[in-house]
Amino acid sequence: PYKPSQVSAGSQPDFYMMWTDGLIRLWPAWEFYPFGHTIPQGVWVAVGMGLIFMLLGAYPFIEKKLSGDDAHHNLLQRPRDAPTR
Repeated sequence: PYKPSQVSAGSQPDFYMMWTDGLIRLWPAWEFYPFGHTIPQGVWVAVGMGLIFMLLGAYPFIEKKLSGDDAHHNLLQRPRDAPTR
């Protein structure tokens, strides 16, 4: 039978937040105590998520700089531009 006391987390996140919940559950329980303040585990997960989203946003600019590719990449044509295709 179901016993609510045996459930580790009573709520489950929405599907688009499950990777963050998994990251929190898998992250080691590191706590740091700089200058008499406690920095708990959840802060490091939030910092990691911020870094991931910053890298996702900066990726096109980093790729353009590293590859030196300045070409226009609009590969689609309108039907009026290629009528015999």
